[in-house]
Amino acid sequence: MSLRTVTFTSLMNGMIRGIGMATTDPSATDKLRYASLLTEGMDYAWYWLEGGWPELAQSASRTASSNVISMERDVGNSILPIGQVLGVYERNPFTDKNPGPLPFSVAADGIVLNDDVGAAATVHVKFIEPAPIYTTTAWVTATAYVVGDVVYQSDECYLCVESHTSGTFSTDLTAVKWVVQPVPAFMAEVVKQAGVAALRESESQTQRMQVLTQVLDRKLAAVARRYEMTTSGMLRLEGSGVV
Repeated sequence: MSLRTVTFTSLMNGMIRGIGMATTDPSATDKLRYASLLTEGMDYAWYWLEGGWPELAQSASRTASSNVISMERDVGNSILPIGQVLGVYERNPFTDKNPGPLPFSVAADGIVLNDDVGAAATVHVKFIEPAPIYTTTAWVTATAYVVGDVVYQSDECYLCVESHTSGTFSTDLTAVKWVVQPVPAFMAEVVKQAGVAALRESESQTQRMQVLTQVLDRKLAAVARRYEMTTSGMLRLEGSGVV
């Protein structure tokens, strides 16, 4: 099942309306500041739930090199980056009733398999990709972009995953030089409301972040409780001790 998303433009416009600027177009500087705040909010929400949000979890086969699995992106081989490791298994945990969990640890160089599964074993990693990054800086043609750059184009934000000089955006996108930065629908309203509250409360960066996280804690707990009604025992509220 694919992740249901909304556009970054809808998220940004919702926050602008929420802070009472429905008829006033914010400056480019303010929009960039709002995008940064939305990035902070989404990053906090992305990793908030211990065990990971079910919508964000996915599985991919990876081949270990000397019992170490890389967590980095490999564009040429369509390998996604790993932001949070949820588990390592002998078989696909989404399709196999007994996937065979494997002990592991996470080190600076990647996922270290703690069992003797072979120096070049292929296993399945359940994981969440890194949290998205948002910006209002527009993509432009004939420009040198490097890995890690983020641009805004056609209502969405995109991360550069291959250094290049831009030509036509659609062509570069098809060539997988950019990947879209998602806005999960189930998180969008929560992150927007937290961003609005933070902007209304204070212009101090420290106080703004405190408000952002406080609102997110409260609203994400409500989202997690809805999950527990249908997946009892599957999820655990962070810091609550409730299983």
